[in-house]
Amino acid sequence: MNRLKKLQDKATDLALKAQTVLDDADMTAAEKVEAYNALKPDIEKALKDVSDEKHLAGERAKIADIVGQGDTVEAGPEAAAAAKAVEARPVESKTLGEQFVDSGAYQSLVTSGAMRAKEWTSGAVELKKPDFKALLTTADGAPQPALIPGQQLLNFQAATIAALIPQGGTDGNTIRYIRETVATNAADTVAEGALKPESALGLAQVDEPVRKIATLLPVTDEMLEDAAQIRAYIDNRLRLFVEIAEDDQLLNGTGVAPDLTGLLNRTGLAAAVAVGADPDTGADAVFRQITALRIGSFLEPTGIVMNPGDWATFRLARDGNGNYFGGGPFTGQAPDNLWGLQVVQTTRMAAGTALVGAFNTAAQIFRRGGIVVDATNSHADNFARNITTIRAEERLALAVYRPSAFGTVTGL
Repeated sequence: MNRLKKLQDKATDLALKAQTVLDDADMTAAEKVEAYNALKPDIEKALKDVSDEKHLAGERAKIADIVGQGDTVEAGPEAAAAAKAVEARPVESKTLGEQFVDSGAYQSLVTSGAMRAKEWTSGAVELKKPDFKALLTTADGAPQPALIPGQQLLNFQAATIAALIPQGGTDGNTIRYIRETVATNAADTVAEGALKPESALGLAQVDEPVRKIATLLPVTDEMLEDAAQIRAYIDNRLRLFVEIAEDDQLLNGTGVAPDLTGLLNRTGLAAAVAVGADPDTGADAVFRQITALRIGSFLEPTGIVMNPGDWATFRLARDGNGNYFGGGPFTGQAPDNLWGLQVVQTTRMAAGTALVGAFNTAAQIFRRGGIVVDATNSHADNFARNITTIRAEERLALAVYRPSAFGTVTGL
């Protein structure tokens, strides 16, 4: 018990020093960040020491209870000043779980002991995917548009379909845009004084509703009180589940509420290209579709979406001498690509079919804020079972400016 108190006192002293730095009116913002960063490693170590000692104290209490000694060890909450300093630390690039754990809502629950109450809720904590430019929480007001360039790298899952598509933000419930339905290019050389050829564009106004994707996950109260574990839980499970559902909606959404209208269900797609008889291959058919999109939509294809099983067939293809076309298992592996286009693998794409498209120029995802996480123990009979339910949800819309820039390949 004495050791725990000493560790808590040390964490509190460091946190107060950090808070003094943050409150110093004579220091510039840059000087505050520099001074805080000098204290940050010691603060994080002190908090970890407190957490470790509390865990050991709990284990000692369990052992004492088992052998009948009756000893009890109390491990009080971390000092409020330490939690305040953690919440106030300079924002860097944080994972979704880190954003939730560092939020004022979560920290206040831990330091106040509110999670021991009969019913409680964290309140909405709005999170941004790490690649967004700004971190938004409930205190930041309306979400701002954010563009995510390039591929989002995840440490447990391949690139998602959203990684192929430019993204922005919206404050509304509907996205309105102009879609190109027909494009006739009549540009040609003309003689002096001759009538110029007239090109034509067919345009249509389209409204895309912002739809919601959500899920719930139950966790024990003990797990929720372990900040490191809950952070990993949110990162590895909630985000994964939401992104799997997002992949499905971007591809297969029916357009019937509450679904998005997925790419495969858009009207005006390019004609499908099928794999022909031997010696025609799936790679040949993909290239023919790439060519057809270039001709028909005047846009350059930028990506391919394929079922992992079909991609395995491509990767394992060999020549007549048994050599892998794409390099063997012991060669350096570049990002998956075919004919120079990035390949995204997802089980949400039906086996035997691939989608080729100008994802980077013919479509766009609009997100209303980031992923929002709430936690409560008042769901169903959770209070009686010491279980907390965590809810994650996002809102987004998919705009497709030129459907003819997308087409499928069948018979893979």
